Amino acid sequence: MERFQKIISVYSYGLGCGLYNRNQVIKLCDDLIETKDNVPIEIIETSLMAKSKIEDIEHTLMSAIHQLDIEKMASYILGLLYKRLTLEGFSVEYVIKCTSKILLHTGLCHDSKFYSLYSIEDSYNLCIKGVFFQLDDICQELHSELENYEIYEQEFNNLLWTK
Repeated sequence: MERFQKIISVYSYGLGCGLYNRNQVIKLCDDLIETKDNVPIEIIETSLMAKSKIEDIEHTLMSAIHQLDIEKMASYILGLLYKRLTLEGFSVEYVIKCTSKILLHTGLCHDSKFYSLYSIEDSYNLCIKGVFFQLDDICQELHSELENYEIYEQEFNNLLWTK
């Protein structure tokens, strides 16, 4: 059950920060129902919510989470964002916004471990306005910071696809 809670928390918070969209969350739930035994009822309910509001889907998933390691869940999401940035070619702006949202939403934005990653959005905004910094430097800093979470992406994928 702990494994499902980790998966559910990543998809719920990932939906909230923009890492996933509604269709991706529904598809995950459908895949889990087809491939796993004893899935929580909230996954079944979520798979039936294709026309529901994102907030309702988040709420349904969150109701299945009884214990949550916020830092670990955020690290999974940051690892997934690293993959999107490096392998899937997602824009720096998209990844920065998702990163900032997840750190703000979880309250980790002021944690010393995450603060430099969270502050990249400020640097990016100053760069876009032409006030300070170079875009190449910001891209390099983002890549360097997120690279630390690559192992969490691999760990999360093992959670997803291990029987």
